Amino acid sequence: ALDWTSHRFSYKVIQTYLQALNQIKKTWNVKTFSLYAYSGGAIVALLVAANRQDVKEVVTFAPLLDHQQWTVYHQY
Repeated sequence: ALDWTSHRFSYKVIQTYLQALNQIKKTWNVKTFSLYAYSGGAIVALLVAANRQDVKEVVTFAPLLDHQQWTVYHQY
């Protein structure tokens, strides 16, 4: 449950997304990715994109701009 709340932007979570994209790339012979993300997923998408050369764009909808305030608000 922590991976979806207080740890959602952690190294472990981002590494899991990176591994998933690697598997998609390998399985489907994908060359580049476009990432679309909503709310807190926007931070995840940007962290993932920052660690890859094959993300051509990141599109965010209602991004969570201040994750620290969000964490305080939800008492995580």
